[in-house]
Amino acid sequence: LIFSLSMALLYSLALFAEPVGTLTMESGTLKLRRNKIDTIYTDPGLSIPVESGDEIQTGFRTRVTIEMTEQSDSIELFPNTFFTVADVTEEKTEVSMPAGKAKFKVDTSKKLMSGKKRRFRLRTANAVIGVKGTHFLVAVIGVNTNLLTLSGIVSMASILAPDIEVVVKANQASKLRANRRPTPPVL
Repeated sequence: LIFSLSMALLYSLALFAEPVGTLTMESGTLKLRRNKIDTIYTDPGLSIPVESGDEIQTGFRTRVTIEMTEQSDSIELFPNTFFTVADVTEEKTEVSMPAGKAKFKVDTSKKLMSGKKRRFRLRTANAVIGVKGTHFLVAVIGVNTNLLTLSGIVSMASILAPDIEVVVKANQASKLRANRRPTPPVL
């Protein structure tokens, strides 16, 4: 009986998870996986609440925008992108993108109660990208991760060697091939 009640409580908590943002369909087809249930969306202009743990897959000719509620961050997903909102709290935002292309506008100007800045981390198939507050574009093609910083500063490192990172400033680009080190930034 206690086990059954515990499972029912956990299930009801999962059903009423707190949204961390809003996804807006611009065009195309979108598959959203939440709690192991897939839902397909095709209506332009549709707004969908986003929760931690959501897996998003964009289709051919699809564009969507995700606005994070508390963080003032904006993420634009392009066609054929796999994207996961891993964990979003007041202190950090962790997302992953094993394949595809996305544009990020990250606002880290807000300081936490502790005086520290909030962390934003993107994990790709082979890279870990840390954001210092910026506007940047990432494309993941196979085992290659390409980074272009439009403003601010972004760091990129291989998943296999996270301590060896490259700092990519505004109007610079870097590439990480397979499991090598990121290339030095270029203009």
